Amino acid sequence: AIAMSWDSWVSNLLQYPGVNFGAICGNDGSVWAKSENFVASPEELQALAAGIGKNNAGEFQSFKLNGEKFMTIRLLNRELDAKKLQSSVTVMGCTQCFVIGGYIASSEGSGEPNMGTGGGQKVNVAVSKLKDSLVASGY
Repeated sequence: AIAMSWDSWVSNLLQYPGVNFGAICGNDGSVWAKSENFVASPEELQALAAGIGKNNAGEFQSFKLNGEKFMTIRLLNRELDAKKLQSSVTVMGCTQCFVIGGYIASSEGSGEPNMGTGGGQKVNVAVSKLKDSLVASGY
């Protein structure tokens, strides 16, 4: 049995400063839980699931998420960091699933209130903590 519902794992991710969307997905690209503003297509998630299995950013240079094209900055050991202008995304693979967290800059059409400076490092730390919790719980 799962101690918390999947939705509460995503809620915890969104509590971190600089994170304003996220999801937990199965390795097949199925969505286990997501924030309301996470609208990635099954095709995008399946491509991302395969992409984080690549060896480096050169093998997976860019991808679409929520209809936006992100450029891969770093990819190693199923951990990926990507950017699009002021927005950033981190994806980390666990055993049975992967975690996506991100900061979408409000000027890029998300309609979110300005959350101060989000992005890169803050998102990576938040996703890393959630990944570690999931792995410790057997996922």
